[in-house]
Amino acid sequence: MQKRGKNAQGKQRWLCTNCKQSRSLGHETQAHSRVLDRFVTWLLGKQSQAELPTGFTDRTWRNQTTWCWDIVPKPAMSGEVYPILLLDGIRVGSQVCLIARTPDYVVGWCWVPYESGGYWDTSYSVRFPDRS
Repeated sequence: MQKRGKNAQGKQRWLCTNCKQSRSLGHETQAHSRVLDRFVTWLLGKQSQAELPTGFTDRTWRNQTTWCWDIVPKPAMSGEVYPILLLDGIRVGSQVCLIARTPDYVVGWCWVPYESGGYWDTSYSVRFPDRS
């Protein structure tokens, strides 16, 4: 998204650089964006919920950010060939996160109902095709 002036009501107008459509974001979209920014800052930071400077109670903070936990990030495809790929699975709640990483950093992950050889084959044969 790229800034493209203001509309008749004085709101910021945005241009999508992919589809070239112009639009003004509503208050709800901007509020969600601010909540998500605060949530990510808290998630990656060292503060507890009680130490947040939001002025809300812990319960209000949790109610406002419950939708943030439903966001599933998708790793970007880089096309890089990895000489060493370590595979692991960890159970989180009722699902399993299958993780592929090099000795230095995580290169991909996917969520499956349970860990099995079939899920490893299908998820990583698509993400990391054999290039030998």
